[in-house]
Amino acid sequence: MGEHNPIYEKTHTKEIKESIKNKLKGYKHSEETRINMSKARGLTIYVFSSLNNKFLSEFVSSRAASKYFNCTDTHVIKYARSGSIFKGEYILSLISNLSLTLGEIKQFSNSKEITIYLYSLENQLLETFSSLIKAGEYFQGDPKIIL
Repeated sequence: MGEHNPIYEKTHTKEIKESIKNKLKGYKHSEETRINMSKARGLTIYVFSSLNNKFLSEFVSSRAASKYFNCTDTHVIKYARSGSIFKGEYILSLISNLSLTLGEIKQFSNSKEITIYLYSLENQLLETFSSLIKAGEYFQGDPKIIL
């Protein structure tokens, strides 16, 4: 809101800050609110079977996934970004659909670098591409891939 905000370019006094702090002490958000905050702040983690790429589950954040899998959230994010098989039976992903065209992947990349992994139907890693352009050159007009 900027300059239309009544406290624009002003600060609260120490007394007011202490009063706000005391009012919020012990406040707990509802479970629904906490889930919504996780969705807004967190990275949604999608879980697929490594055997058939079938969708299994979704977590609202890497932290929720890490609690379920009993590992660190850093570990979850690493596997979600790499496309490597996680715990011998899962594929973690930041993308909800493992079968995408290059055009669809471009929407997820937001013009940032993206690593693309090509797997066989038997889940053997066939090729790794460091950019959309290199993957596009490889597929030469038929960009249907499995991440």
